[in-house]
Parts: sequence; C-alpha cells; structure tokens
Amino acid sequence: MAQRRSPDRKTVTNKNKELYIYGNTVRELQVERSPSIERREEGQREYNQRRRKDREYVTSMNRGYVMFLVFAALAVFCAMGYFLMLSAKMSDNRDHVTQLKTKLIDVRAENDDYERRIERSVDIDEVRRIAIEELGMVYPSNDQIVNYKYEESDFVRQYSDVPQE
Repeated sequence: MAQRRSPDRKTVTNKNKELYIYGNTVRELQVERSPSIERREEGQREYNQRRRKDREYVTSMNRGYVMFLVFAALAVFCAMGYFLMLSAKMSDNRDHVTQLKTKLIDVRAENDDYERRIERSVDIDEVRRIAIEELGMVYPSNDQIVNYKYEESDFVRQYSDVPQE
C-alpha cells in the first residue's frame, strides 16, 4: 500500500482513505465516510426513532382506549351500512315512482281515447230530435227566462229558490 505523510501533521493516509492519527491521543482507525453512506445512516437513524416513538405510542394505549376506538369504528361502519341500505331503498322507490308515472300516463291516454270515442258516438242532433219529438221537450219562452245579478263569486251555487222579481 502506498502511504503518504502530511508534512504539517503527524498523520498517514493510504489509498483507501483510512486516516491514522499519531500523537498523544488514543490511536484508532478513522475512516472517511462518503456523503451517501452518511445520508443513508441518517435516514436509518430517523426511521429507528420513528419506530421507537410508534412503539411507545402503541404501548401507551390502555385497554379502555382501544375498546373505545373499536366501538367508535363499529358505530361508523354500522352508520355507513345503514346509509347504503337507505340509499338502495331510495333508488328502488325512485324506480317504482317512475314505473307508476309511466302507468299513469298510459291510463290517462287510454281514458282520453275512450272519452273521444264516446263523444264521437253521440250525435247531438239525434239527441235533440228524440228529446223534442219523442219526449216532448220544448225550448223556454222569453217570459220563462229570469236574469239576476250575483257578484260575489265566479260561479253560482243554488241554496234557495231564485227570486221572482
């Protein structure tokens, strides 16, 4: 191994960057460390400290605290399950309402169709002819028609007889 001596110090360095210090201090091997090794060791130290703190935190939790956390988690999961059940029920109800609305539209269309058929099947002129000729209906004369004013409402309900005057 090639060694070189520093002129101002009493140290010897070889190719592997091992530094020997001579003098009145304790003689021990000092190796220069690369920055990547130092960073790695620093990261490992921080990781070990975090792990130690985590272990201390976990061991500091007593049985009552753990049971409280378990019951709280159980309550949250039950509430979530209930919410999902209600959401599914609401979705089913929404589908059922949609089906009923569709059925209502179909029934109304069918009802309107029947009403049009009835209106087309009834001949008003024929009804008037039967009423006048066979049943003896006559139109009222002018002296039989009574007009009066009633201004309280848009429609009239007859609770009493119409006045003669």
